[in-house]
Amino acid sequence: MTRGAIVVAIFGMMLSGAGQVVWAQASSIEGKAIFAGDPSQYPREFVSATSDKGCGEGAAVKEDVFVNPTKPPTLRNVVVSVRQGLGRTVFFLPKDEVRMTIQDCRFVPHVVDLNEGQPLRLVNMDNQTHKIRILASVNEATEIELPGKEAGGKDVVLTFKAEAPIQLVNAEHPNLTAFVSVFDQPFHDVTKSDGSFTMVGLRPGTYLVDAWHEVFGGQSTWVVVEKAGKGMVDFVFPEPAKTKKGEGDSADSDGASKSDASGN
Repeated sequence: MTRGAIVVAIFGMMLSGAGQVVWAQASSIEGKAIFAGDPSQYPREFVSATSDKGCGEGAAVKEDVFVNPTKPPTLRNVVVSVRQGLGRTVFFLPKDEVRMTIQDCRFVPHVVDLNEGQPLRLVNMDNQTHKIRILASVNEATEIELPGKEAGGKDVVLTFKAEAPIQLVNAEHPNLTAFVSVFDQPFHDVTKSDGSFTMVGLRPGTYLVDAWHEVFGGQSTWVVVEKAGKGMVDFVFPEPAKTKKGEGDSADSDGASKSDASGN
């Protein structure tokens, strides 16, 4: 998420031994993730394969495809970020702590976006102890243990290098997962209950913007941002069917594939 309406941009060019500091124009990139499929094919609930009083009662909540009941339908939990166009500008990255809870064996929120080095606090609200596997490549792949409330409870605070996405898996309930996307620049967001995203504080320019979803994959598109204006773009998931063989594998002139939306 973009933290703060205005971002301090510190340019890499050093003048007389001092960094030049400017306030970025209050321009933004905004839009929505539109859902073009059939919402009935993606139910939110399923019966847990195990009977575990530590995970609550009844059906568990499944969040891999979360369709918002908007008109038109929109998609939650899509990570949107700027991949290219920022140049050599070095940005101040807010480091306020982000909280993710585990309740009824469910991660809340299901998807978070962070700045590099920004603390992520994992809080176990269940009575049972949870073992959480962290699946990553740039960051260390490891397993952590979160004692439940009945065992006294203990939060765990994590920080990550830039990598997107990192997957968190509940070891006892492998269908219950979460994703963390970490960036070395502040222009990123996760779509909300109306499918919208906003990235504020960009300078005028042309930017390559990525959108990534855990089931429907990634998309990329170029967006033009005017001075003190809005660059508007909507992403459609699932992508419309390709009519030409190999069209989905094409890349743009700088090598950015439409199917590549890793966020880095």
